This record gives sequence, C-alpha cells and structure tokens, in this order.
Amino acid sequence: MAKDFGLDVSWPNGYLEALTCDIVHIQKILSLKIIWVIFFYRLCGITVVFDIDDQPGKKIKSFLGCLVILYLASVVTVDSDARRDFWKKYLLFKKIVVINDVADTTDLQLKINIREDYCDSCSFFWIGHASNILSIEKFIEFVTVNRDYSLTICTNEKEIPALTEIYPVIRFIPWSRDVAFENSINARFMVLNHNFDQASLLKSENKMVLSILAGFIPLVSRTPAYEKLANSLNADFLIFDSLNDVPTITNKIASADFQLFSSKNFSYIEANYSKSAVLAAFISKVLVR
Repeated sequence: MAKDFGLDVSWPNGYLEALTCDIVHIQKILSLKIIWVIFFYRLCGITVVFDIDDQPGKKIKSFLGCLVILYLASVVTVDSDARRDFWKKYLLFKKIVVINDVADTTDLQLKINIREDYCDSCSFFWIGHASNILSIEKFIEFVTVNRDYSLTICTNEKEIPALTEIYPVIRFIPWSRDVAFENSINARFMVLNHNFDQASLLKSENKMVLSILAGFIPLVSRTPAYEKLANSLNADFLIFDSLNDVPTITNKIASADFQLFSSKNFSYIEANYSKSAVLAAFISKVLVR
C-alpha cells in the first residue's frame, strides 16, 4: 500500500541500519537509549517522527524522559485532539499532529459485521484491561441485581479465573485479535467509558470505531474523542454522562434505527479510519512540508 503513495518503507534490523533512511518513525519506545538515538539521528539530518498514543508513567522521571524525547523529535504524532492539547502545553512550538488510529481489524477491506438477531436488547459487551474493570463496577452491580440484563467482559486471560470468583454473574472471555467480531458474543451494546481517570480522557475513539464495525451499538462516555465522533455521525444519542444513564438510553434505541445508522455512516468510518485513509493523512500532515 505504501508504494501506491510513492513511499519506500523498510523495517531496519537495528538503530544503525536506520541511518540509511530519510525518515525514521518511532512508536512508544521510552528509554534513555532512545533519547541518544534520536539525538544522533537529528545530528545526521534524519527526520524523526515519534508517535505517542498513551501517557507515560506517573513518576516524574517517566514524564520528563518522555518530554525530552518529544522535544528532540522532528514531528510528534498523537491519536487525539485532547492528547495534542495536553502536550502542546509543554511543547508550545513543536509540530504535533493528530493522526487517527487505523480501524482495529485484520480485514483488508473494512466492512460492518452483521450481528445475529438473537442478540438481546439488554445485553452488553465491554473490553479492556482487568485493572480498569473497577471503572464499571457500578454497572456490574446493576447487571447483577437486574437479571434481565447481561454483561460480557473481554480482558487478559490470566486474570479471568480470579475475576470470575469476584463477579460470578458476569461472563468473561479472553482477549484476542478480532475477538469483537465473533458472533458468539451475545450482546447488542458495547459500553465504552473514558471518564475514569485523567489519562483515559486523552484516549482516541478507536474502540468506538471498532464497536461500529463489529456490529455493536456503541454507548460512549461524554469524553473528548468519543463525543467528537458521535457528533460527526449525528449520533449524540449514544453519549452518556454516567453509567447510570445506560439503561435509559438502551430503551430508546431500536435495532432498525441502528442498522440505518451503521450503513449511513460507514462511508465516514472508511474515509477516516481505513489503512489507506490514515496513511494518506500521515503523508499530507507529517511528510509534506
């Protein structure tokens, strides 16, 4: 695909091999060594693009190290407007560009998964790290008490035995690539909350895109990236201010309405989150001067 855009992309076997490149793209590597590597690349006239899609650790040492790396990079790419605005406070004159996350699917061509009709209107799906399950504990309590509702949680496999003992009513499944597209997940809604800590507020809308492509109705917290996409799709009815609002929202959404919503807005998803669209945005915003 890169060749279609006139790019010659390679994966160097080491830092020295990358010296033959005009542009080096680095993602997520935060270490003292990478600081010196980026500094050396810049001395050699190489353009360094550093991508950051998560926040550094809470220790001041991690934050300062990340700040130095971003300062040394030629261009910084981030996954959301909120993350760009956060780092702009510390790197006022640095070129920081928002590049959408590619839709999280292995399909070469994007398409919307059609869910089976058996999906119950009171069934929900949540995916995330086990450490973040506490952020939906109130909703878990609601599902536990109201047995007409069901919740499936997808998380890291090694944590599931302990979680099953804590939450016996909840169905847990192990995470794997493309797990959200499995029709064995009996759920109609996907609950997406980015309002449980400061770092989560900076996250992108990639799970909302995943939810739509996987055939779920996304119910999203009123947080920057989710709200922006919902408004772009004329779907502010999917936004909740509190998890307590979720049952009320679900009662107002008809399946037929969402099928129309999905088909109508697929073109927007494809135009902004497909591999070709994201690569084109990267070239125009980052590589073209």
